[in-house]
Amino acid sequence: MAEVLERRPRTGARGTWRCVLDSVFRRRPAFRYQGPIPDGFDVVVLIAPIWVSRLAGPMRSFVHDRRTMLPDVAVLSVMGSRGAPAAVAEVARLTGRAPLLSGAFTTREVVDGSFAGRLQAFGDAVRDAKAPATAVRPTVWSPQAV
Repeated sequence: MAEVLERRPRTGARGTWRCVLDSVFRRRPAFRYQGPIPDGFDVVVLIAPIWVSRLAGPMRSFVHDRRTMLPDVAVLSVMGSRGAPAAVAEVARLTGRAPLLSGAFTTREVVDGSFAGRLQAFGDAVRDAKAPATAVRPTVWSPQAV
């Protein structure tokens, strides 16, 4: 696990306005990254909030700055009510490729805990998507069956 942190805290009304402006103008605020180099993994799951129907500024900065180090990515968004498709599209634009998988939860689902089953299913889907594929051939088509 790793964490992308904003260099400047977003407390109070000024912080809220910075969130809005960063989202509307797709600004890339300064961030700190605390974690391993992403290119050592098969897939990186990006978990980010949605601000004003767009990818949160610090995650936008991280994806932009680390795009050449990111292997396949999956995107998991937390939002008030909407914006996840726009965030997924933005990650695709920044990395130059579509995310492996994407999912979204509302803040309400996170607070009341009802997201847990879907989160587990998302994790399983990411794991299964990166599992080595095994060729499956019907025995009647298999050269060994002859």
